[in-house]
Amino acid sequence: MPGKSPNAGYLHLLQQVRLYYPDGAGKLQEMIENDKEHWRVAIHAAVKNGELRKDIDVENVILLYHHVFMGMSYEMSLFNGLDTDLLYSSFMCLYDALKQ
Repeated sequence: MPGKSPNAGYLHLLQQVRLYYPDGAGKLQEMIENDKEHWRVAIHAAVKNGELRKDIDVENVILLYHHVFMGMSYEMSLFNGLDTDLLYSSFMCLYDALKQ
């Protein structure tokens, strides 16, 4: 397994799926879109119930959360693995910027 962390192996597996599994790229894209749809539902609900500002661009916020997760997962997989406390802190920082 590449690196010393489970998420390094996971990212390596995703690359292998993309390269060698029939329609691997399509399957990965579907997985990513499914993840984004979960964010979309949660963010729309938070805007609707007044938890988040109504003026936010939901699609850009989805990308921000997705890219924070993917970027940290990739970078930290090169070393000791994803620090979930730091991920949580980063998500909360973004959330605080979006709150009412």
